[in-house]
Amino acid sequence: MNIATVPAVKNISPYGGAVRLAPVGAVSDRLALSSFSSASDLFDRVFGLELKLEATVDESLFTPLGEPGARERERETDGDVGFVFSVNYDLAEGECVIDVDALCRVEASGAEGFFRAASIIAQISERTCDKLIELPRCRITDRPDSPFRALSLDVARRWHPVDYLYKYVDVCALYGINRFVLHFTDDESYTLPSRAYPLLPTDGRHYTEEELRALDGYAAARGVMIIPEIDMPGHSAQFSMKYPDIFGKCGIMEATEEVFEALGVIYREAAELFPGSRYIHIGGDEAVLGRWNDSPATAEYMNKNAIPDIVTLYGHFVGRVARDVLALGRTPIIWEGFGKAANGEVPREALIASFENHYQTARELVDAGFTVINASWRPLYCVAPWQKWSRDEILSTNRYTFDHWWDGSEAYNRGVTVPKGSAVAGGMYCAWGDYLKGYPSSRLACQLEFACVAPRLSAVAEILWNDAVADKTSYEAAFAHAEELLGRIHGENPFRGKL
Repeated sequence: MNIATVPAVKNISPYGGAVRLAPVGAVSDRLALSSFSSASDLFDRVFGLELKLEATVDESLFTPLGEPGARERERETDGDVGFVFSVNYDLAEGECVIDVDALCRVEASGAEGFFRAASIIAQISERTCDKLIELPRCRITDRPDSPFRALSLDVARRWHPVDYLYKYVDVCALYGINRFVLHFTDDESYTLPSRAYPLLPTDGRHYTEEELRALDGYAAARGVMIIPEIDMPGHSAQFSMKYPDIFGKCGIMEATEEVFEALGVIYREAAELFPGSRYIHIGGDEAVLGRWNDSPATAEYMNKNAIPDIVTLYGHFVGRVARDVLALGRTPIIWEGFGKAANGEVPREALIASFENHYQTARELVDAGFTVINASWRPLYCVAPWQKWSRDEILSTNRYTFDHWWDGSEAYNRGVTVPKGSAVAGGMYCAWGDYLKGYPSSRLACQLEFACVAPRLSAVAEILWNDAVADKTSYEAAFAHAEELLGRIHGENPFRGKL
């Protein structure tokens, strides 16, 4: 029986043999109940068997699992509980314990750990012809090495139908990717709703509050946190097009009190739309700073605040917005788009997504006291359908190694390595729509992108869940099975609706 998973679990202790369990479950409290419901949905899609909740259960089922090798009571009838979900607050976020003997007991401290357990069970189980779930008798303990494991998706250059966002959540959940960053704004479109600035959303290319709240709830129940990204002061043509009297007309957001007040309102709206997110991504990359020289309002702000030049202004701008986000109770995420001269302006609480190692290297950022996310262009970027790197190349790297294909980067052709144990919170796979925006059909563009991203995300999950060098042979076998399960999850289940 298959016991390999993507990503590979930390420890499996086989007891020997297998057990067949009825798809009937019990939960210890309301937190476990929400996770149980999500696991039931996963099992329904994978096996065509929903987990039914048993109303009355033996309270002894919720005692701690204890030492490896502990045995549960034998099931008396086929109607007995087969799966037990219990909350254990001593476990870390994303950590889970699974003990399969006379029944399958799962412990976790929250949705992320519970759904990781459900994903493991789905990958190592089989459905029997008599509508039971067969599992190997074993004990599994698992926890991630990187706390931040993300997919970033560009829905601004190429707007995505909302059902594709659900598909990506399913992929993230299956592979233990716990952060889903949505690049909602760019020059091409503004895809968030806004009550304060109702002209901002692009006609026919934005989501409603109801759609986003439903998506956020669906993701949260599966241990995936949705993080909104609203890019500034560059990548912001929509702001100037819709509200030129506020944001200016010079090709970059002007630096004025009115702009900062407006951004404060806009980021507050994002925080309210995604109440479970601990983060807001504020962008901060690739701004053409010279355009500020064409803005009298910006010159006035600089004079008033004794800002000597536009490079200093850039650090001030990004830092001020970051502090406003911190005041909302959220951690700002910022692209590595600022040089060392701006370090004093940027709060150290921010997470810095290192993608180019050009403005400053990941090592320099860590040495300056920042916590970094590895978003290396090579191999963690995908500009579908043309520019991408293989799963093998992804498996050959790790969160402490930064690379780039461009010879202007410090990481080009030799890489930048940060010592293991440094402040690198994890990594982020970035899917961009630069080419996809030229396709006349959103459906076709999204299909091409999904075919590129979904398989590679499994490799990203492997290197972020486990700091150890990936066993590529075991990974490939597990990936083939997991990809089959993903097909069932997305509607190719031969059992669902038939048995």
